[in-house]
Amino acid sequence: MVDTILFRGSKFLTISNLSLDCRGGWCSLVKRRGRANSLAAHPYGKQHFSTMQINPAVNQAINKQIGMEFGAYLQYLTISTHFDVEGLSELAAFFKAQAEDERDHAERFINHVVAFNGKLEIPTIDAPSSDVKTIEEAAQLSLDWEMKVTDEINALLKLASKEGDHITENFLSWFLDEQLEELSTMNKLLKVAKRAGDNELAVEEFMARHRGQQQSNNTNADG
Repeated sequence: MVDTILFRGSKFLTISNLSLDCRGGWCSLVKRRGRANSLAAHPYGKQHFSTMQINPAVNQAINKQIGMEFGAYLQYLTISTHFDVEGLSELAAFFKAQAEDERDHAERFINHVVAFNGKLEIPTIDAPSSDVKTIEEAAQLSLDWEMKVTDEINALLKLASKEGDHITENFLSWFLDEQLEELSTMNKLLKVAKRAGDNELAVEEFMARHRGQQQSNNTNADG
């Protein structure tokens, strides 16, 4: 079956999926390479030349994760405000920094969806708990939240691997390292809070030393 015939100087006669290449007085049939088979199994779905679209299942799971990150942002911000009102400035600053970290995480996920032409659908975010009264309660709530987030990141990583989305797998590796640090920090804060009991100023002093150590480590890393 002839698809297209071009005359007057044309060197190619296209026949179905074959090309008749006539050069220098000699002709040969050349099979054209199709794109359909390679695109069908692509983990990012439809392709338009160099444009990639994120796998729909991974896209949906990331949208859910974005909601969790914003939920964590609101929760830490609420805790920070509580300690600020109580005059515990070190704890207030610590949880404010945690809140900013969670917002940064959400924005990283959003940028990943945008970079691969996905659809951003942020789910409904539950109101944060405002019943936290003690440092121990705040630390326990935070640790529980970080454990839940870690489980969700692991599930997302498994989904990306299952769908053959290796770019998202690599992207998530940063979050695994981040979660390890978050879990360690909250676990340490909880232990200190339990030992301090009602002595909130002892925890304040610990947080001041913790902040100073972080600043020293950052200075050494930059140097």
